[in-house]
Amino acid sequence: MDIIFFKVRWVLWAILLGIMVQIGASQELETIKRLSKEDENFRLLLKDIEINYQRIAQKKEILPLKFYFYRTQKGESLFTIAARLNLNYDSIASLNRLASPALLEEGFLLILPNIPALYLYNETTEPLFLTIKSRLHTEERMPFSAVYYHPEERRDLHINVYINQKFSTQERLTFLSGFFLWPITGERIITSDYGRRIDPIAHQSYHHHNGIDLRLAMGSDVFASRMGRVRYVGYNDVLGHHLILQHDQGFETIYGHLTRSIVQVGENIHAGQKIAISGNSGLSTGPHLHFEIRKYGKPIDPKPFFVNN
Repeated sequence: MDIIFFKVRWVLWAILLGIMVQIGASQELETIKRLSKEDENFRLLLKDIEINYQRIAQKKEILPLKFYFYRTQKGESLFTIAARLNLNYDSIASLNRLASPALLEEGFLLILPNIPALYLYNETTEPLFLTIKSRLHTEERMPFSAVYYHPEERRDLHINVYINQKFSTQERLTFLSGFFLWPITGERIITSDYGRRIDPIAHQSYHHHNGIDLRLAMGSDVFASRMGRVRYVGYNDVLGHHLILQHDQGFETIYGHLTRSIVQVGENIHAGQKIAISGNSGLSTGPHLHFEIRKYGKPIDPKPFFVNN
């Protein structure tokens, strides 16, 4: 069984917003296997969260901070998990460094807290969390510090815990803006999905497909999936005529196998703007649109990011 070791440093007691919080001793984090009351650890976490909400409202001593971990399953989202726990999604998102709800994928090692709070990492470089950190500092919010060992990263992670704090209105808008529009109109048929697939040209070997292929008739309009700026327009032997849009939060979108683009490098683009004409250029088995989303240069599955996916 995977084990996460959790250590809290500093003080035995802290007074935050008139609330007493006891800092627990070193402990091993336990696993929640199912978000079901049949799972004992799920029941314990659910009860702790309920008690802590009540005690925060009453400005009474809350329970010691405790984390569990849980591997997300098919069909689950940040919102469904938060609803099952009766815990605001701000707490889960910040503790797991999710700058967008769409970043939570199946099989993600999710850390679940028993205290509603904003959890900010000392080393964060994500613009959203830097903004939150700056706001809380300006408001003179007093955190307490904790450290836990992450088994996948194999190192201690240092966090500041701001009890009963949530995203501001603007921060929430930024967080929820991580979604994308479909780059085509009409029927959305994925002819080749993201992930491992048989090479459509050689038909003999497997390779990783960095995006999705969308059925699209020759000469159809292609639209910007999100507001951004044109970073690249060009040609290579694989993607043929293609273009790259650069977006906020480290995102990029790539549109491949085009007949031509109708935008230029450096041009600012709004979401839904017509940017290209589809085609069959490059290494292609027929007319379609190859579409990718990348986060800090790393390809990710586009499907969870689409509005009304």
